[in-house]
Amino acid sequence: YQKITQNNPFVTPGLNVKNTNYKMIFYAGMKGNLSSSTFYNIKLKYSFFDDMHFFTRNIFATDSAANQFTVSYYQGEVMNVFGEISFDISESLSLRAEGNLYQYTFYDNDSRDVQPKPWHKPSYDLTVTGEYNLRDKIILQTDIYFSGKRWVQNVETEDAGQLDGYVDVNLGLEYRYSKVLSGYLKFRNILANNYYRWNNYPVYGLQAFLGITYAF
Repeated sequence: YQKITQNNPFVTPGLNVKNTNYKMIFYAGMKGNLSSSTFYNIKLKYSFFDDMHFFTRNIFATDSAANQFTVSYYQGEVMNVFGEISFDISESLSLRAEGNLYQYTFYDNDSRDVQPKPWHKPSYDLTVTGEYNLRDKIILQTDIYFSGKRWVQNVETEDAGQLDGYVDVNLGLEYRYSKVLSGYLKFRNILANNYYRWNNYPVYGLQAFLGITYAF
């Protein structure tokens, strides 16, 4: 339950979620170095599953609970194409990008739902990360996350709709005063986009975090 709520904090309280049964998983890949400073990783995975859960609206609830999520289970197949590439531009600067493409096929329908869709699962995602390390004293990090469109159940009509894709940009600065003491400043969603990760729940806009860390 803790893992589920960390993923989606808007689920029905006490929701009990089955484990997904992966009956078969086939994969093939290739990784290596294009040069001394460039690494790549490519993987194709094809899985057959039972009881994979997808977050759907709690259509049997009333009042405010109707905007909470339960899960629907499906049997089917999913193909995942993964790619990663990283560059060590210098001793101080590194860049990394990784992305996924997803394609789902379902065998049967859950009687509570419209035609099964990979609810709240993106068709693709891409993360670009950069880090600048100045003498292991000042660390500047940024990451840009791209997500494709996601299928959702419309609250009013109970049919299928789509949430738009989104871009989320984060920035962090860390100052290491010593080996045990450091301070940090982090900004999340610096574009202040009020996109929807979960249907009917817009994310917060710009967020800032200031703190210190101390290692014993």
